[in-house]
Amino acid sequence: MINECPNCKLPKVLCHCANIEKAQEGAKSIFPFHVSTYAHNWGILIPCKSGVYWEQQTGGVMCHHEEWEGIFIPLSNPEDVVDGKRINYLHLLEDANYTGDYKKAKEIWKKIKEVMYFDFEILDYSYEEGYMWVKFTKFEGHGEWAKKFIGKEVILIYPNCD
Repeated sequence: MINECPNCKLPKVLCHCANIEKAQEGAKSIFPFHVSTYAHNWGILIPCKSGVYWEQQTGGVMCHHEEWEGIFIPLSNPEDVVDGKRINYLHLLEDANYTGDYKKAKEIWKKIKEVMYFDFEILDYSYEEGYMWVKFTKFEGHGEWAKKFIGKEVILIYPNCD
């Protein structure tokens, strides 16, 4: 066909290849860029070459800012309803970390793992609060995509207590 696109083989009046190429070319001019996790503060960061650098405040009240290149996947908040009251375990974790009650923080992490239907091995806990390198050993109840994280080393982002 004389009026077909050489890339997609559609008639040129239906083809969007030129628009896609133009958008891809324009996107190259914005990379790399830096963005923070503050809007979510809870998720998985997959370290990889993405052109996107994610910043997370760490270190409690010391206010360090760590940055990693990769893909950030926000997670739903680990919440529960107990005696008719909604409990946000991330808020409890922030409070425990802020007061230095690490025994309570450990108990809260256990509850977070339970309500999130996941478990993980901590690979490198740098005491920088706000993130840790983990390897998931269980990741259920979130769909097929979550199963791909089992056995993978990723960064778990969680709220800094400051």
